[in-house]
Amino acid sequence: MSTEFNFDTEKYKNFYRRSIDDKRSTDFLWDDLNYIDNSSSGNNRLMIICSHRYVKGRMVSNLFLSWMTEDYYRKNVMTRFKIIEPFDSGFIIQFLEK
Repeated sequence: MSTEFNFDTEKYKNFYRRSIDDKRSTDFLWDDLNYIDNSSSGNNRLMIICSHRYVKGRMVSNLFLSWMTEDYYRKNVMTRFKIIEPFDSGFIIQFLEK
């Protein structure tokens, strides 16, 4: 995808996050890779996300791709997740089992 859209891969940023949304009953951990496109078409953000959560006593991880405006990201993503230190699989299990 980076090649197709001529993205500069040096501009990717990696973030680790945990949910802080009181409206959700499930805790989430995210590991995401971000690219911000500041081209003439506007400010958009490409996110490649791996999320982790517990569902019915099992840890479930999902990988997905999201393309959104920077405005949507700031109003709807940043308000629900806190950026945290990088984590490994041991931390994922410990965090989600609590």
